[in-house]
Amino acid sequence: MKLGKEISTIRKEYGMTQEAFGQLFHVTRQTVSNWENEKSYPDLQTLVEMSNHFGTSLDTLLKEDEHMIQAIDKERHVGKRLIKGILAVICTIAIVCAAYYGYWYYQRTSFEQQFQNALQSYGFSQKIITDENGNNIAAGYYVAQDGNIEYSVLPPDFPALLSFQTKIPDDAKFIIANCKDGANTLRLRCSPAYSRENKQDDITFNDAQITLTLDKGLKENSDKTYSPILFPEYTLDENGAPYAGHLDNDTRAVYDSMKTDVQKAATTVQTMLEDFYA
Repeated sequence: MKLGKEISTIRKEYGMTQEAFGQLFHVTRQTVSNWENEKSYPDLQTLVEMSNHFGTSLDTLLKEDEHMIQAIDKERHVGKRLIKGILAVICTIAIVCAAYYGYWYYQRTSFEQQFQNALQSYGFSQKIITDENGNNIAAGYYVAQDGNIEYSVLPPDFPALLSFQTKIPDDAKFIIANCKDGANTLRLRCSPAYSRENKQDDITFNDAQITLTLDKGLKENSDKTYSPILFPEYTLDENGAPYAGHLDNDTRAVYDSMKTDVQKAATTVQTMLEDFYA
């Protein structure tokens, strides 16, 4: 007996209309009519529900209906292939995510260890600034003193996991050296330098760039706040000498009085930059 006739026989045996039968399986009367006339077939889940509800085995429902058996078999195989495909995609994504996380974690821990080693090597200690009441108002950067030279470095934040970056951005890499002589301070800033032949060329790393600024302390503003008295910024060569000798008179006078310290600081900050960030 075909499936459609089997469904019709079961329905009639229980004295049910097509509408009442359809309500049992959450379908319309027209759908039941299509099943009985073999214009369409119930899905496998509905067949199982029929079997359970009326106490009829699937074998009885499907007996001699080769077309329905083939359709169910095809549906089952398609379902298996779909599940296998989905599992394969999920596994691939999981492997890629795990590999990326492992690489990101390795890069982060390697950088943190390198940074800590450099801090210890140069004798840096964390500097904490307090207000007049002794409350901490700033912390995070580290300083190391060498005679008249104070070196400082600020630990950069490693890129977040979902930023898909595994390197510290170059604009976060810098070392500061303050050469002090009384009220005057010459501030050296060492950071990665770049060069390119023309606008079409890629920017390439070219050792380090050292800049020099004269800091003559703070001045009081009209609103009773204070701001640093800074002079123009100049570029130094790798030996701590100003390029082409260009310095304003005030900066030149302080530079000449602290030339030995400036040259020493210029050499040291380049080495520090490499040790902290290479």
